[in-house]
Amino acid sequence: MIDEWATLLHDWLSALAGVPIEVISSFTAEVTWQGQRFGNIESYIGRSIRVNDPKPVTAEQWQYAFSRAGEGEEPPIARVLLVNALSALSARSWRAAVVDAATAAEVALAAGIRDKVQGEASEAVTDALLGRGRMLGQMVELARDLRLEVPAQITDDLVKPRKIVLHRGGRATEDEAKRACLVAADVVGKYVSLPSDAPQ
Repeated sequence: MIDEWATLLHDWLSALAGVPIEVISSFTAEVTWQGQRFGNIESYIGRSIRVNDPKPVTAEQWQYAFSRAGEGEEPPIARVLLVNALSALSARSWRAAVVDAATAAEVALAAGIRDKVQGEASEAVTDALLGRGRMLGQMVELARDLRLEVPAQITDDLVKPRKIVLHRGGRATEDEAKRACLVAADVVGKYVSLPSDAPQ
């Protein structure tokens, strides 16, 4: 039970901050700076610092995370996956960073598509549109067809690298992993919000 709570607390703190936060065992925060504004943090990919206080999480965010974890509520999965991608990037695990970034973007695009068609189509039609087995590239095309805002470089920086590492067993480079995380952060930021009562 405590392990589940600790995982939820970690995921909420990381989702609120928008970067990997390691506070459960050592009460030290590892903050990976990511290169552009995401959430409420300016950050730079590839630069990692350690701080003794779990910044950039505010007291209000701590309280919110404790409350949500205590209720057994999970943060938006796309934001957790994005933080996992940034954590993999910090650990120099380029393949994992690409896969988690692509998965975060895929979940976010599905949310954007669902929101777009929700008032115009039934749940059954929406589910059929999103269809089981729809690949990331197809999800991107569907989002474009629905006139959703999609980063211009998503195919080159996210879809192709994911296909190479997942379906061909290829490797990802550091630069590919960084670009994948930046594109995913853009997509997640557009289509997956934190709960409206979450402190900024």
